[in-house]
Amino acid sequence: MNSKDFLTKLKKYVDDGNLSIDVYDEIEKLELNKISIKNVEEVKFDGFFNRKNAMRYSLGVAAGIGSILVILGFGLLTSLIQDITSDYENNVEGMSLYWFVFGLLSILSIIMSKIKLEGRAEVFLGEALSIIFGISSMISITSFYNEFVYESNLDNLGLINIFNWFPILILVVLSIGFARKNDAWVSYSLGWILWFVPISYAYNNESDVGIFISLVIIMIVLVSEILREWFDNQRREGSWIQFLGHGLLLGIISWNVIFSFSEAFYILGEVNDGDLYEYHIDNPLMGMLFIIGWMIFTELFPKKFGDMKYKNSTKSKAWILIPGCLIFYTFIQLYTGFMIAETIGFTVINVGEFDVDVGFIFGFLIYITMGMQMFSWKPEDVVLKPSLTYPGTFMGSVFLIMSFFTLISSIVDFLEDLAGYLFLPVGLLVLILGTMKLINSSKENIPPESIIISSMDDE
Repeated sequence: MNSKDFLTKLKKYVDDGNLSIDVYDEIEKLELNKISIKNVEEVKFDGFFNRKNAMRYSLGVAAGIGSILVILGFGLLTSLIQDITSDYENNVEGMSLYWFVFGLLSILSIIMSKIKLEGRAEVFLGEALSIIFGISSMISITSFYNEFVYESNLDNLGLINIFNWFPILILVVLSIGFARKNDAWVSYSLGWILWFVPISYAYNNESDVGIFISLVIIMIVLVSEILREWFDNQRREGSWIQFLGHGLLLGIISWNVIFSFSEAFYILGEVNDGDLYEYHIDNPLMGMLFIIGWMIFTELFPKKFGDMKYKNSTKSKAWILIPGCLIFYTFIQLYTGFMIAETIGFTVINVGEFDVDVGFIFGFLIYITMGMQMFSWKPEDVVLKPSLTYPGTFMGSVFLIMSFFTLISSIVDFLEDLAGYLFLPVGLLVLILGTMKLINSSKENIPPESIIISSMDDE
């Protein structure tokens, strides 16, 4: 018997006086709630990971394979021309036309993008042209440098050698923009790798300060791309793939900036054990700036600009940047803590025959401070507020978990092998008390037995 007939039959009992109206209202409420749940279950949610999008991605992979084969074919033909025009007996090199051939291929891919297609053909061609443009442009400009610039010994190309890597950076930005124009998902997945080309060329600098400034400029351009993605609510659904790659890359390049700053602006330490010994200390200033910048940014940015979502989506864009945050902001606190301790010359605390590194203490305090900020300085929310519900509380939980591991590491560093005598009883106590509490809470939360034994649909 369906729900409608069941309620109609009960209504007759109410009219005959055999069933009270209060009981009928309660049963009707339960039955209508049951109907609404069934209707929800019948809805098929068409999220991002569906058959249609899987087919689109498969087309992109096929287009990518074909594009790489085309690029490889042009490369081998160009190599053949160089071999034919070479005179190895007289040590004469042939024509190296890689820069010309792949530059022409890049231009042709832009021209062909003007072709108007629809459906799968549009997806396939867009993916192919995006991949060809991105790879060909990189090959063209790097081979141009090798052929003309480096052969002429022009290693110092402007202030901080900017003309050595900045044109490559421009092409990278154009490549990711071209992929976005074609909505090329496979290019989104791989395009962030192109950023490593200007990053590697930025290291081709005689000055450590020049390397640091170059990496900072590249990071600023990358951050501008991330902010454009953040504030643009009209980006298409596949754009989050590129956003994810840029977030990962930002975490990686942040470490490069930290280390390059330490090389460029190191602090000179001295040890006098009879003989004066000088050594380099990594400067903690940049790490402190990243940490303070995070705390200011997470405090002010959400209040001013709110939460951003993609069009026709309920998921926050901040979740997509979480992997990149984990790459950098999981360990920068501990690294900075050790650098601060070494800079101020207070590295070890001795207690009798035991000692502990002060860097662990500084790192622990930084983790706790950043973690509590993510929970709005409310310790009770650390347990009560679900960490997987919001990106901020998730990162706060990560910081607090890292503070726990830092505390454990400091105890092991302090007590060494004796730490086992502390961890074993404490661990057993936690397990026993936790199990007992869960057993008691389970007994208290036993649901009451229902007067309705069988399903209302069965009769």
